[in-house]
Amino acid sequence: MNYCGAWSLVKDEDGLKTAVPLRCHSWSCPYCAPRLKKRLFVALRGTDATTLLTLTCNPARWPSPAASFRPLSVAINHLVKRIRRLCPSAEFEYFAIWESTKRGWPHVHIIFRGPFLPQQWVSQQWYELTGAPIVDVRFLHSPSDVTSFIASYLAKAPSAPKGFKRYRSSRHFFKNRPAAEVMRPHCSARWTIVQASPLAVAQGWGWAQMYVVPLGGGAFLGIDAARAASIIEHLRSPPLSESA
Repeated sequence: MNYCGAWSLVKDEDGLKTAVPLRCHSWSCPYCAPRLKKRLFVALRGTDATTLLTLTCNPARWPSPAASFRPLSVAINHLVKRIRRLCPSAEFEYFAIWESTKRGWPHVHIIFRGPFLPQQWVSQQWYELTGAPIVDVRFLHSPSDVTSFIASYLAKAPSAPKGFKRYRSSRHFFKNRPAAEVMRPHCSARWTIVQASPLAVAQGWGWAQMYVVPLGGGAFLGIDAARAASIIEHLRSPPLSESA
């Protein structure tokens, strides 16, 4: 069931009610995908990644593109462990995003903050793990290189099968902020999920007893009569004069 926008997050605090659309946060959703791209672009633009690493897939090793995703994802974990064993005193934090060829076979682009990795060494490790020797290692010379990478790959359609995230990151790539927190800001426990659209929720408040204000983006704000009267009285009150 597609609940995006059809369900709501609702909060009621002292006569002030808020209803906002509950979004699915799916890359395949026409409403959420552009917002996810924008949020991720902003988050990545401030990173200090040093290198772009591209890892490919060997189609001869798998019966189908979908069957190759999970083994490749596991192989990335093993590769990261090997890199950290190779350079135990160096930081290695990464962000990875999947892309598919025209025939659907996956490859992954990784920007990372860490030591220099010889392409021959990476190629040997990746071949041992996946049977695919083709890799590419490029140094990112400036923040604009990172921005170009982000704009290039986020402009494309989602490239991961159902059940897989299009992107992933190491724990500290976003400077001690997990990717889930970066992409989905923390929601207070005071919010509750309601299986109705914000408009339906607002209509249920009883507009005769409340002032209902559309906030844009499908959200509504409801203010009960007593709270509204208090606000209006406050606005009408003359400002306090400054003491001499």
